[in-house]
Amino acid sequence: MSNLLRHFPISAAGHVGYANWHPNLITWMQEVYRAVSGDYNVIHLTKASATEDIGGVATTATRIAWDEEAVKQPGFVHSTTSLNSRVTVENAGRYMLKANVVAVNGATAAVQMRMYPKVNGSTNVTEGTTYDYAIGSGWRVNLNVNTELDLEAGDYIEIETYVVLTSGDQAVVTSATECELIVRRIA
Repeated sequence: MSNLLRHFPISAAGHVGYANWHPNLITWMQEVYRAVSGDYNVIHLTKASATEDIGGVATTATRIAWDEEAVKQPGFVHSTTSLNSRVTVENAGRYMLKANVVAVNGATAAVQMRMYPKVNGSTNVTEGTTYDYAIGSGWRVNLNVNTELDLEAGDYIEIETYVVLTSGDQAVVTSATECELIVRRIA
């Protein structure tokens, strides 16, 4: 593939370069290279050993904190300590988003929860919403999001959980080793 992207055309003087290429052609060639090589940027976040209580009373919303970076390629901004629920994209494009959050219900009462992506702290992406229901103590809530988003450079995404229904204020604690967020630029 790299031979396709060699510097051409060669000028009459024998100099090589992109100087006379139209910017759209250069962008298109870069996109072709990324598509063939699979070289789109990706960030893969997990939770280290820290657990997080995502429960509470009905209407409690919690943005998931990601404190470990399994893979972080260029194109993303994320901190494991400050505002660690946010993943900022540096380039406009279409992004694939996969999130998995598993938590254990700590009360005998049932709890219904939902999870969805949130863009720039205010826009809930309802097309990616998932629901789960734990009927008692020790039951797991397994929330999965799998969607694609069109984002602009500087946009940030977060994963938010929301307590839909419960009989009181109860703990629902994440199982850190079973939680992950993967964001990949696909176009």
